[in-house]
Amino acid sequence: MTQNTKSARVKFFLIITVMFTTLVIGISVLQAKEKTSKEIDKVIVTGSIYLGPVCSVVTYPTTESCADKPFETTIYFVSSDGQLRKSATSNRKGIYEVRLSADTYTITNHSIPPNPGEITTESYPILKTRGPITFDSKKTTRLDILFDSGIR
Repeated sequence: MTQNTKSARVKFFLIITVMFTTLVIGISVLQAKEKTSKEIDKVIVTGSIYLGPVCSVVTYPTTESCADKPFETTIYFVSSDGQLRKSATSNRKGIYEVRLSADTYTITNHSIPPNPGEITTESYPILKTRGPITFDSKKTTRLDILFDSGIR
């Protein structure tokens, strides 16, 4: 084997090594960016859902027997573009948690939100906390939600 052939092979292997290393680094950077962008967009929204009033006459300060009660139900988060994005179901204690993308949402208790401007008749319990509510990225937000029981 001549000196030129050996030199050409060494250069070839060096070029292949550099290309492979560049490819591996590039893939690692893309994966890190993808992971970071997904993590940045996620917002944790947590809170309690209550139903009230539970007594026909509410006094202040409210007695424990007439305090709003934890409510087990499902709520839906509709994004600013009108798309149903997520739902969250509270447990027996009324506690819920959901992970959302940073955006502005309206909260509903209907899985199919009404069209804008559409007149709807609601029956009790009626969701009192609706929005629009903007959730910023990388934050955990506490949002307590009240449903009106209709008791008067």
